[in-house]
Amino acid sequence: MAGQEPYFELDYVIFGSIQEDSGRVIQMDFSVYSREEGQVIHRYQDSIRSVFELFDAADYAVLTLLGAFVGSNIEFGTLAFIWSGIDESFTVRINGNDVGTDLESVEVLAGVVTVEIVQQGLRGEYYAYQGRHRVLKNQVTSIEFELIPEPPEFNRFGVTLVPDAALYSGSLGVNVRGSAQFQLGALGLGVGGLFHQVLEDDAPVRNIGGYLQASYIFPIGEKLRFVPSLSAGAVQQAITTDVIDYSALAFYTALDGVLDFPVVSSFRLGLAAGYHVFIGEFLLPSIHVGASVYWGL
Repeated sequence: MAGQEPYFELDYVIFGSIQEDSGRVIQMDFSVYSREEGQVIHRYQDSIRSVFELFDAADYAVLTLLGAFVGSNIEFGTLAFIWSGIDESFTVRINGNDVGTDLESVEVLAGVVTVEIVQQGLRGEYYAYQGRHRVLKNQVTSIEFELIPEPPEFNRFGVTLVPDAALYSGSLGVNVRGSAQFQLGALGLGVGGLFHQVLEDDAPVRNIGGYLQASYIFPIGEKLRFVPSLSAGAVQQAITTDVIDYSALAFYTALDGVLDFPVVSSFRLGLAAGYHVFIGEFLLPSIHVGASVYWGL
């Protein structure tokens, strides 16, 4: 009949039955028929005494019948997981698919598999382990790994603003610095600009200029971090009073440290302290204490 023509194009047909006998035992009987060979090429039979075994038995039946299609047996091995480190949950990911949480072992198809042990942190998932393993038929492959705290966050770019108060050889002053950093992991390289003003009526020194900066991030626990930095640059130094009109180029160097913590999103607030020196017609050292605002990009 015309309505049955598509069925004659099938290369294989699976047929069979699942039924319960008088002893309440579930009997499974499946066969694979090949149109090319004109006969049944594989038969699978199994007995199940508990309904809880049905799903596992059905999975095994499907794989066995699939093996008949491809012409080879589908074989299994076992991955066993042995871990140490912090007491946190983890997910096992095999060939890109999540297969379970906090597993001691899992059965997989024999062959080469990619294994990832994934932990969940405040900023998303991170990996405690990644590797490829060859799983052999009916053998156990052990994987040892360490569960670790969430790695510190290193933004690729960052902008820092530091307003502070300064002490210049007995005189008070104000200072504002701003810099942009490029992060290479924990190491930061950047450029910045500064404005210094000594609050002294007799010699109100003003410094305006720019600098290069190198910094390094030291994580402290899960949230705090200490960031020391070394800066060097040049400023235009000026003193303007009723009797003095001085302006000259001066060199600038600074050693600073920031202790900061996250507030919201990529913003961090912290305390800043440092020692700055201006070297020109006269030497002007200063001690700085202030605040730090960081925005990671």
